[in-house]
Amino acid sequence: MRKIIQFIFSLINSFPPQDFKGDWYAWMKNQFSHTCMNYVACIYFTLLWKYAWVILLVFWLLWEVRHLVLSKNYTDFIEDLYFLYSGVLLYIVKDYWFGYVIGIIYITSLIVLTIKKRIAWQ
Repeated sequence: MRKIIQFIFSLINSFPPQDFKGDWYAWMKNQFSHTCMNYVACIYFTLLWKYAWVILLVFWLLWEVRHLVLSKNYTDFIEDLYFLYSGVLLYIVKDYWFGYVIGIIYITSLIVLTIKKRIAWQ
């Protein structure tokens, strides 16, 4: 049991908080991957349990709070939660007409924030 706990902590420590300051392209890929990863996780885990997306929301909130405590970077905390929760939201609304509107808002926000970061970091 002790080895399992050590493995879990070593796995958690393998993902330190990172805001990709100065690298707009890495920032964009990171945020896009948050959304895609959560969308795919929702598809997979809801096959096991219909409301597994709720557990994903709680898990990512706790994960990002941990990163916030370590890094003290509130901007990164808000951005990461926004893009992580976007994946869950896109999964929830995928079967409704306004899912397209949510998708357009998400893509627009990713583009606008990436352009803003690129201009700020040049």
